[in-house]
Amino acid sequence: MMDIVVLSLFAFAAGLIDAAVGGGGLIQIPALFNVLPSAQPAALLGSNKLASVCGTAFAARAFIRKVTLDWGLILPAALSAFVMSFVGAATVSLVPPSVMRPAVLVLIVIMAIYTFLKKDFGTLHTPQTV
Repeated sequence: MMDIVVLSLFAFAAGLIDAAVGGGGLIQIPALFNVLPSAQPAALLGSNKLASVCGTAFAARAFIRKVTLDWGLILPAALSAFVMSFVGAATVSLVPPSVMRPAVLVLIVIMAIYTFLKKDFGTLHTPQTV
């Protein structure tokens, strides 16, 4: 029961940070790995992916109401992301947990350092035309 409370608090904090600046997974993934140490890494990463998909879906719904989108660009990108998420999930399930857990920790630390050092990350907007 306490695990659910702790994970809910981390999920709430990750959602707040993700909505404000992005990168909620940098909070939620370590929480999942620490609170549920015996769970398979693929299941933990899948749980995080479900949370991020739900958050993105709600944000996209609000965004679509206010902005005209070029569906000719969006639909192929969405289809590619959908297909590649299955490829990624299959790959993660093939890697032994003894390798995956340290790899995820190293990748999260690298991403956190990169995000912290790259102060202008996401500030430059260059419209792409086809």
